[in-house]
Amino acid sequence: MSDVIRRPDLEEQEVTLPGYIIPEILPPLEKHQQAGTLYYWDYAADNTAQSGRNTGTQAAITNNKVAASTTTFACAEIRARHSMSYSEVMGYKSLEHAEMALGRMSKRSWYNKVEIDGAKALLDVDSPTVISTDILGGIEAAVGDLMDLAVGGIGIAMSNRNFISLKNTATIQKRAQAFTTAVVDGKPAKVTPEAMAAVFGVDKVLVGTDANWYTGLDAADRDNIAVFVIPDKDVDCREQIQLGRIVYYAWDGAAKHFIMESFHDPMADIHVVDAKGLIVTKLLNGELVKTLKLTANA
Repeated sequence: MSDVIRRPDLEEQEVTLPGYIIPEILPPLEKHQQAGTLYYWDYAADNTAQSGRNTGTQAAITNNKVAASTTTFACAEIRARHSMSYSEVMGYKSLEHAEMALGRMSKRSWYNKVEIDGAKALLDVDSPTVISTDILGGIEAAVGDLMDLAVGGIGIAMSNRNFISLKNTATIQKRAQAFTTAVVDGKPAKVTPEAMAAVFGVDKVLVGTDANWYTGLDAADRDNIAVFVIPDKDVDCREQIQLGRIVYYAWDGAAKHFIMESFHDPMADIHVVDAKGLIVTKLLNGELVKTLKLTANA
């Protein structure tokens, strides 16, 4: 096997990710150690301000101490490897072009794993709230519960399959008519995620790929959706109550989330490109998400 070569050029290469939504729900947080302590702002109900204090006797003022909470984290490896045979490489303009293709495949594969892990963190729960008898009312109740819990708008995340199911629900179609421009046979011709957000009174509806948000889950979790408080990725989680983060080990200043390497295996006559990184999915404030089940199935 030839020497393993670090590939900054492949790390910098842009790649199109097919509809991944986890970065909008659990933004990346880079750490310069693989394990340690993570400081964050923990959710707590607002205290009621003190009143009726006897100022004449200089009665003590109630002091509500503010301090960040902590949790531990330990990043684990995710590795995506793709290879091409000699004859396959020869089908490209050059070895460089073949390596670029391998790099794009490895990058997509790596982020695919991050997306599935994030979806499972939100939807794979023991006791989701079943809303099959009143889907619209169940979602609105969840939105109401979350409205005042933290800074940020309210979002809903679901698979494309569940999005299609919801937009074909009679009660949702009826309300969606007010937010669409065309109605055919008494039904909205097109219900977009933006129109559905208006139907539910939320800021954003995020639709994930079925490969990640439906078939990528256990069968019992596939009809689940998540209502959540939208985080501000540019605000430190020590300064704002947030649902969670995807914690990445930062290899160095040049790499983003992972490093890429390549080598040639002369025994198998294949060229190999690796994307390898260390991450962990951390839910910091579980109060900021409501997992709902659209069907009565267990």
